[in-house]
Amino acid sequence: MDYKGKFLEDKFVSNLTKFKKNGNYIDICGNRKSFNISETLENELNFNGYHLYSQNDLIKFLKEDLKKMPNEIDALFIEITFYHNAYTFSLRNMISQSVFDNYKFATIVFQHNIYNTNKFRQWDKPREFFKSKGYLLIFPDVGLEVDFYVHPDLVDMDYVNSIIEKNKKNYLPLSSWPHGLRLWRGSMHKTPHPVEKWIPVKSIEY
Repeated sequence: MDYKGKFLEDKFVSNLTKFKKNGNYIDICGNRKSFNISETLENELNFNGYHLYSQNDLIKFLKEDLKKMPNEIDALFIEITFYHNAYTFSLRNMISQSVFDNYKFATIVFQHNIYNTNKFRQWDKPREFFKSKGYLLIFPDVGLEVDFYVHPDLVDMDYVNSIIEKNKKNYLPLSSWPHGLRLWRGSMHKTPHPVEKWIPVKSIEY
């Protein structure tokens, strides 16, 4: 399959859903002009879903379109932009509308951009929240930008455990990251960075 995702999110989803046909997704994104994260899922697996490019799109979707989706959804993509606070807004509004109480997602790809700054530590609360809702973080800090989650009720956990084990050797120390010095700019020197290891996008084995 010809995967398009910058972090191979589409490869993650297709593998964890066992190349399911006619799946569904929600893509909350700040900018998809240069690529479509779901293009391969749509073209090769006949997925259907919603692209939400703005806060207004998200509000409208939560009010009008979410109810058209099944209670079990195959993929949720949340892209964040620190400088526009889009991720905080997106997650906060989904929580306030009880999305995670009424819907389950087989896979979640959550972009936190931890490499860029830890000034706001915006990855802590989402990780705690997803865990409280039963999601398992199977690949943290992919490319130092995204977290990959699954819900144990909707995926094959024997398969999940096998790929977790298979990829333990692929995690690298933070010092190996080629742009690691950027981590220490600004306020970084005041707060210890929580990441000790990261996994390059193309290193993930399925």
